[in-house]
Amino acid sequence: MGRGIVRMAACAAVLACAGVCHAAVEVGENIVLNGALEADQTSSPPFWSVNKPERVSWKPSGGPDGRPYMSISSDGRDSGEATIRQYGLRLVEGGKYRISAYVRTKALSVGYGGVSVVNHGWFKGASAGKLPPDTAGKWVKLEHDFTCFASKNGTYSL
Repeated sequence: MGRGIVRMAACAAVLACAGVCHAAVEVGENIVLNGALEADQTSSPPFWSVNKPERVSWKPSGGPDGRPYMSISSDGRDSGEATIRQYGLRLVEGGKYRISAYVRTKALSVGYGGVSVVNHGWFKGASAGKLPPDTAGKWVKLEHDFTCFASKNGTYSL
């Protein structure tokens, strides 16, 4: 099993229109709901789903520029993946988008870990890049431009 710590920073979840998208967003606008990972009187940011709350935590500060972040940690004994996701995003097939995230990792050893957008059914996806095993305490930006692929029901997940 993988072990280590992954931290996803404020603004980490940015899925922005990178060109003409033919959607109700402006170029450069963040499509993700609550991409700043803000939470008020809750233990986690609204619009984000966590599958293993015992391994995922929200921190109100400490991310880039002191902003909030979410952390996934493991001691290697727990099997399976821990995820932070947002469902039901509406994108336009053929539209140009940019997915980006600030991440900080320490002693990360997993088969796959990253920030990705996927279509309904997980048949196709685009990733901001593979998570580095250790960022030496620094927040590192991962970023990737992609052309949106089809999704059976027109929705995507991050």
